[in-house]
Amino acid sequence: MMALPAVERLVAANRDGETWLHSRPAVATLLRAFFPTTRVVATAARSWPWRAARALRATRPRCRLGVTFRNAWRA
Repeated sequence: MMALPAVERLVAANRDGETWLHSRPAVATLLRAFFPTTRVVATAARSWPWRAARALRATRPRCRLGVTFRNAWRA
């Protein structure tokens, strides 16, 4: 919840581009509700954010900014 204002600004600044957000499944529903124009990618609670980033990179071209909403020590 504390990150929502920052995410709102990032999404607004990137309105001409595609925004992807990475989170846990429980938070993904909330992010989709608040930011319907973004693509939200949810991964299991015990998975590593780097694995998700590598999987996304394999299917999409490079992005300019990546945001993950995971525990800070694991992100």
